[in-house]
Amino acid sequence: MNLYAFTPTLASNIQSYSRKYQLGLTVLTSPANPLAGLIILGDGTPDDLVVTIISHHLNGSNTVGIVKPPGKTGTSTFDLIRSYITYNNTLKTIVLIIDGEENNKKCIYDELEKSLKKQKIEVEITESQNEDRFRLYDCIFDRRFKLALVINGRDDLLCQKHTVEDHLLLMASELKLMNLPEEVIDDPKKLWLSLSEESKEKVFRELSAHRKLIEDNFPQQIQGLNYLKP
Repeated sequence: MNLYAFTPTLASNIQSYSRKYQLGLTVLTSPANPLAGLIILGDGTPDDLVVTIISHHLNGSNTVGIVKPPGKTGTSTFDLIRSYITYNNTLKTIVLIIDGEENNKKCIYDELEKSLKKQKIEVEITESQNEDRFRLYDCIFDRRFKLALVINGRDDLLCQKHTVEDHLLLMASELKLMNLPEEVIDDPKKLWLSLSEESKEKVFRELSAHRKLIEDNFPQQIQGLNYLKP
């Protein structure tokens, strides 16, 4: 899969990850048209690294845009969907990836659907799976397009809030790099950052080398990004 990053900082990050983990991704630095789809990140790092690794495993020759909207995080990115659809009139699929945080999943979906309605986008739910952390919508705004919402987090990890670090912590535990606490985790981001750099590197290198580990640990992300394949 070829990635076109909408900002120089994101392009630089992805290029750096691709070199460091020998991913072999093509990172475009000038606009590609038509784009097969667009990935909208609700958070920055390590979300961008995780998506880069998954894109490597999905492979394919199509070109996909990727953006972390400046000044927007989480559900605040919902209000930008019409802008991106209008910006590129060839887009057929948008994959929006956000952290669950402390939000109830139903509240997140309700907020998305309310935002789409506000943007005058007609919407119909067509698929909802992976413990309801993935939902696919058929949308109409001037033309038809698909919108996949992926909510980071793992319900088999007890946390006050859920983030992409849930997946990484479970992976670190699986690799015997740490022991997960028995009590509820207050902040998975802080716990992940408390690991040694060596342990974090081991997790990312294993994920880069083994597609099965990505499939097992990031099921909703794989499901959403698969809709970008030709």
